[in-house]
Amino acid sequence: MSSQNKLCISGAIYLLGGLMEWKKILKASLIPTIALLIVGIPMFDPVLNYLSLLCCLSPLLSSVILLYAGYSAVKKYESNPLEAGLTGALVSYMSYILPRLLVALLVFGGGYGYFVRFVSPLRVEEGEDVSTVWTTSVVAIATKLLITVTFYIIIGAVLGMVGGYVAQKISARQKSEDMTPIAEKKPEKIQDLMLYASTLLTLISIAGVFVVFYLSVSELEYIPEPPRLECIFQSGEFFCHAKVYSDTGYLKLQLTPGNNETILVNGIVCVQNKTQPSYINNYADDPVILIPRYRFTPLLPEVSLPGTSHAVRCTDAAGDIPKNTSIGEVYAGWIFVNYTINETGETKIAVGKFTDHFSETILLPSGMECTTKKLHAASGSLDLEISQKMGEPIQINGIACRKSTYARNVSYGGYSITINNGNSAYIAKANDPERPWLKVICTDEKGDLLQNNSVGAVYYGTLYINYTRIETGMKDVAKGEILAIFEQ
Repeated sequence: MSSQNKLCISGAIYLLGGLMEWKKILKASLIPTIALLIVGIPMFDPVLNYLSLLCCLSPLLSSVILLYAGYSAVKKYESNPLEAGLTGALVSYMSYILPRLLVALLVFGGGYGYFVRFVSPLRVEEGEDVSTVWTTSVVAIATKLLITVTFYIIIGAVLGMVGGYVAQKISARQKSEDMTPIAEKKPEKIQDLMLYASTLLTLISIAGVFVVFYLSVSELEYIPEPPRLECIFQSGEFFCHAKVYSDTGYLKLQLTPGNNETILVNGIVCVQNKTQPSYINNYADDPVILIPRYRFTPLLPEVSLPGTSHAVRCTDAAGDIPKNTSIGEVYAGWIFVNYTINETGETKIAVGKFTDHFSETILLPSGMECTTKKLHAASGSLDLEISQKMGEPIQINGIACRKSTYARNVSYGGYSITINNGNSAYIAKANDPERPWLKVICTDEKGDLLQNNSVGAVYYGTLYINYTRIETGMKDVAKGEILAIFEQ
């Protein structure tokens, strides 16, 4: 047998010999463990964590306590330096695991991860495999827990051995000076209680590391990374603002050139396939002229608008309307802009990334919400029911629906409708014999009937709602958007 193997076997035998004095180690670890738990309390309270001087001194106090653990193991329990090191390691391990285990059990399921969760929640970005991310997260939790526990054990063992070595030197000096102190003997019952308590804490700590790991893993929650809502042209050709409407998939797009050149927009396509469409020339008969403007202006020119000759729909990769266009669903695609630089005549294709939630087809001011709508073909009459949550009753004095950005005389002609907070009511109705004044017609910019109001035609305009807050008497005319398809 080689000398190296003999040395390893001798070390193992010596280590096991130290472990045989487990009663000494357990007794010596009880008081230092309790002291470390008390010192560590501020770390688990956000208020104390900032205000407590004890928390600021926690690393120093913890080191002193671990030194004391090794010192007392030698001084009071006549252990050797190795046993003092084991005592420090045990104290350090228990002081790390026990608080996290306690917090985990007390508030499990209610945000306990603030203390013990290492990698959570489980966020999966677009294109990532859920199982791969899950496995990586579990391995990360186990690895970090193992590294942290090992670090605490090593630190505790080193400080415990240092404390034991100091105690051994002091004892040797006292013996040489014939000043050997009489060992303090605690009553046997107290000794037994200390042994039982420390043994229980040790067993709980050993099981606790597995419980903390299990709870950390079980708290991993699959949360898809929320999409970043954006309309951005990476090359900087345009600054844009875009919105896609539910049900129809129509796109409202506002653009301004990213440079100082005047351009002509020849066509726009909105699709979920990044491959450039073969044909982007839908504005050929009526190109949109864009003049450079300050990029942060809130009134960017509209180059795509529902219900106009420049109406564009956002489609899927096959060119069809997406299957799910419900309000709140996400549309992620690309906007291709065919444009010509006016000064040079050069034609280019710009590609922008577009992600947005499908918007309501009737957008009302805060506190008001559309619950029912219908736009009647031929007559152009509107059925509109709204609910209001403005904190007080309101009185609707009139409503107008037109394509212009301004409307005069928004009134029912002296009539009104009262809607209590949290309730709803029709504020426009095509056929109401008892209240004929509720008939509202959606018109063009001049207030005239539309030329095309047949079934299937698209109307995009502005709603004007004249209302009064009853309790305060404050009057206002609210503006909202309406996108609707004429129905039979």
